[in-house]
Amino acid sequence: MKFLNYIPIKPSWRLFVVLIQTLFISTLFFYLIYSWFDLYDEEEEYSREEFENVITPFKTHSQNPFEITTEVTTSTTTTTTTTTATSPSPSPRKKLIPYLPGPCLPSNNDHSHKDVDVSKFPEQEIATHREAWQTWLINEFPKLGTFDIASKTMEEAIPLPHKIAGTRGIAIVIGDPRHINFLNTSLIMLRKYGCKLPVEVWSFSHELNDNHRKEVLAHHTPDAPVYLRFADDETNYLPIERGSGNGYHVKVAVTVNAGFEHLLFLDVDTMVIRNPEFLFDSEEYFEYGAIFWPDYWKTHSFNPIWRWFGQPCVDEWEQESGVMVINRRAQWRALALLWFVNKDNKIRDWHQKFLHGDKDLFRFSFRAAGTPAYFVQHLVAPGGFMVPENRDGTGKMRFCGVAMMQHDFEGKVLFGHVNFFKQTNKRRFNSTNPPLKVVKSYVPLDNISDVGPVPGTKLAWSNTVGASAAFVGAGGYVCVDIGEGEEREGVRRKTHIKPIADVNKDFENDLFDLLVKDWVAIDQKGYEEEQERKKKEEERKKQEEEERIKKEKEKQAEEERIKKEKQAEEERIKKEKEKQAEEERLKKEKENQAEEERVKKEKETQETSKLKSEEEGKQATDLDVISETSATDLKPTESARKD
Repeated sequence: MKFLNYIPIKPSWRLFVVLIQTLFISTLFFYLIYSWFDLYDEEEEYSREEFENVITPFKTHSQNPFEITTEVTTSTTTTTTTTTATSPSPSPRKKLIPYLPGPCLPSNNDHSHKDVDVSKFPEQEIATHREAWQTWLINEFPKLGTFDIASKTMEEAIPLPHKIAGTRGIAIVIGDPRHINFLNTSLIMLRKYGCKLPVEVWSFSHELNDNHRKEVLAHHTPDAPVYLRFADDETNYLPIERGSGNGYHVKVAVTVNAGFEHLLFLDVDTMVIRNPEFLFDSEEYFEYGAIFWPDYWKTHSFNPIWRWFGQPCVDEWEQESGVMVINRRAQWRALALLWFVNKDNKIRDWHQKFLHGDKDLFRFSFRAAGTPAYFVQHLVAPGGFMVPENRDGTGKMRFCGVAMMQHDFEGKVLFGHVNFFKQTNKRRFNSTNPPLKVVKSYVPLDNISDVGPVPGTKLAWSNTVGASAAFVGAGGYVCVDIGEGEEREGVRRKTHIKPIADVNKDFENDLFDLLVKDWVAIDQKGYEEEQERKKKEEERKKQEEEERIKKEKEKQAEEERIKKEKQAEEERIKKEKEKQAEEERLKKEKENQAEEERVKKEKETQETSKLKSEEEGKQATDLDVISETSATDLKPTESARKD
């Protein structure tokens, strides 16, 4: 602070000036620090009210409970095949969205696709993923470029025969070359029913060989073109590698890289029942810029996806992504976010632990991006055939669903997603008994309006109350069926079955001739081969059983022989032991007898000796007596002599 020496200030005031200057510098420093944290806080969290009003601003609507208040200004430019909708201006810089739990009691949680152990997904982990996409959408999405920039970039990189802007077209994805017959059928039926829109067939580059590619391009004609595109093509604006997993993310690559602004997306096994081009001219498409169709299920309130996308759980049907109509210009923000949450193995491996492929991510990406979408308000219905309930062909006729039937705005079937055809044995089908002949749906409820959801809490429209679906068995098939008579949400629903011929009299036979007919012979041959294999297997098992029994008998006979030999040996040993014991006994007996004889003889000898001794003693005594007697007898004689 040497400069103070040059200021004409009294020495007594200099200390005061230094204190003022120090206070000013400190205040400026703390102000800068506070401003920096305040700026960060602006991107941190919304309040509940801000969350409802800015991020998920749902509003009531007479027809569409999925409508969002975000306005989309539309204008039409008429060309031979184009309709252009102006996309909404990019959303301003927004805050990071917290997870705000909302009221959610989905009515068919017991039919939820995937049971999730929420303990495996701690809040901190989910919050990290939530912050990642929010930060990307706030900071990186603006750098990605607009739809027009992306379109011009792709037009320069890819030799497309048309401009992307304003063009209508269809994209069909095929992830398995074994499904090439589905693709052929879909393309043929599109053209037969009057749809000449250009079609892009999408796959990953390594999944189709040269023969498959030629088969696809064989459908191309000048008035109904067919092109082949690959999701991992580096010339795409936002390429996606195949990576690991089931490959469902090819759909994401289609939505961000397709050569059309107005896109009808179809799974390879989704068949049109009528020409679907009118969807592009519908009021719903003009107003919302996207048309989605419902699935059978609802997302469980415990599923981490609600917290991941910062959305309060609502009671709504999941999306069935086998068919979608999207204005890519109007929905560019949502599609870019969809790409971000699918762009690599790491994020896909994480969310596939609680999701099924891509289908839920479309719905949630649109929600999170704040872009509108229209949900067709007719619940998906199973399409199929009637079959005896018992495997042997007996019993009452029962419905067996093998396809997901989606409707137009008036409730007429428009698409058939024949996803269960892949697992269904087709040998029993024929031209009079095709696999997709009837549709089973709920009888409309009396005095129930199509508008029933409470804004912000329930988005499952009222005419679907009490609906449910389940996998059942009928006639040896695994089928999808909807519930009837079971009370759910206080309602017992009734169903009816109607023929698809009411909408298109040719569809059932066209589908049979194009897709099923050849399979019938293949499956019949496979069935016969399987029966022959089973017969041979049974014969083999029978022979093995007979051989086993024979060996078992031989084994038993051998065991019996060994047993007998053992018993004989044991008997021999026993007899030998008995003989030895007897000999031992006899020997001992002889020894005893000899001993007894010896003892007896010894005793006899002793007795004899004793007797002899006694006899000798007696004799001696007798002699003594005799001697004494003799002596006595002699004495008188001597006296007499004396006399």
